[in-house]
Amino acid sequence: MGRRRRPRVQPHPPSVRPPRKKQRRQKTIKGSKKILLSSLFALNPDVVYAYLTDPKRFSYCFVTFFVVLLPCFAAISLLAYRSLLVVAQITYSETCNMETLIP
Repeated sequence: MGRRRRPRVQPHPPSVRPPRKKQRRQKTIKGSKKILLSSLFALNPDVVYAYLTDPKRFSYCFVTFFVVLLPCFAAISLLAYRSLLVVAQITYSETCNMETLIP
């Protein structure tokens, strides 16, 4: 006993077009992730490209970013902060001396 075949579907006449398939929307990146990616892009565009093309491979890039680059930034910002403190102390002490000189 053979299986029954479905009748062939007639092709659409040119006036009646078949409904178009909905295009898959690309995932939008929101909020803090967007800020992080934009700052990362400024530092290393390859990392962001890796994330957008292959998120699984991106995790390795992300780890290297946090292990290598972030401590460097922390050290630089700490040094900048300390130098700013020194400058502020010097200017403050000079203003205090100026006040004591004025009778």
